[in-house]
Amino acid sequence: MSKKIKSTWIYDDVKVEFSEPSIQAGESVVHAESTKDIVYYYYTVSVYRRNSKKKWKKEFVSYAWDFPALLCINGMTEELLKDDFDGGSWQKTQIPDSDGIMWYKKSIDTAGIVNEDIYRLMRTVRIDEDEKHDWFTVDVGSGNDPRFAPYTCGAAFVSFDMLKREDFMSFVNTVKDFIDKSIKAFNQEQDKNIKLEAGARVVKNGKLYEYKDRLKGIAGCNKLESVYIPGDLLDFKIKTKKDEKDIFVDFYNCKLVSVEDGFITVTDGYKRVQQKPESLEGQQVKIPVETIMYSNAIEPSEKLKFSKKQCVDDFYAIMSDEEKTEFAETPIDALIEKWFDTVANRTWTFRDEHGFRNPRKTTKKIIKKIKEKCQAEKSAKEMSEE
Repeated sequence: MSKKIKSTWIYDDVKVEFSEPSIQAGESVVHAESTKDIVYYYYTVSVYRRNSKKKWKKEFVSYAWDFPALLCINGMTEELLKDDFDGGSWQKTQIPDSDGIMWYKKSIDTAGIVNEDIYRLMRTVRIDEDEKHDWFTVDVGSGNDPRFAPYTCGAAFVSFDMLKREDFMSFVNTVKDFIDKSIKAFNQEQDKNIKLEAGARVVKNGKLYEYKDRLKGIAGCNKLESVYIPGDLLDFKIKTKKDEKDIFVDFYNCKLVSVEDGFITVTDGYKRVQQKPESLEGQQVKIPVETIMYSNAIEPSEKLKFSKKQCVDDFYAIMSDEEKTEFAETPIDALIEKWFDTVANRTWTFRDEHGFRNPRKTTKKIIKKIKEKCQAEKSAKEMSEE
């Protein structure tokens, strides 16, 4: 969540503050363009009241997680501002002996079964001959304030009555401002992650190396996450274009055929383009490594029951001569720092099927055994050359 992003609406002695937004967009969305691209939207709504010392004191707080009611405000407002008084959605009253004065009232709210943040917007219209006057009510509430039983009618509320249209629209525009800021922050974070992901994978020695650049938030962190070789089964995501628009495409259960010249080639499995699956059975697809935004190996079930020795032998078998030299000559702490996740992820040492009581210690022991094996091979080679 971004704690720096806030949008605040103040009316008299009450302040409503929206903050800490976090967005999860649709699976194919690279850059969110509107609320339609938002799948999950997390944020905090805080209500403050000015006390006798003119200082703001928190009245209540709401944490929106599963049901972001804020996304409804714009549509509710558009509906409320329609002058369709004869459409059946307005309460209509004519006071006797009032010379034809008509009163209309319409209310829309977001209250439901599970209330995290709650909003009710109401418009009252008075029509006297050809003159029309209106005013508004805004209710802001929380169903999960810590002082109240969650998801019950014992919610905290603050109500703003008799608002002029400009004051009402000021609240609505504050909500719009917050959502716009949230989308902008999401897109900026996407750009940062995409840049890190694009440089986080390297083709070398016929293998694909995945570094932890994105996870560490820095480029060139020199800490490995995984290494993939031909024959591995992979799930991965790429950034590509469709109809001149950037999109993400997911690949599932694909077999890695080759790794060379900045590309990987995969076959079989399937891909999903904007939620539409497409089989890749019998096809070979060449993927530029810099377009890969996520990757994960699907380990064969038999590897999940490997012993410590089998884990050592399995990793050693895929090492290049350069890597064996690195393991032989590099201090063990530095090897663990760089290679820990890579070794763990090759055989999923943290899975319960292995029976390792302390997977972290076991993985470190595996790296130590690999180092000893590399040292022994180096010594034997040096002796044979003498």
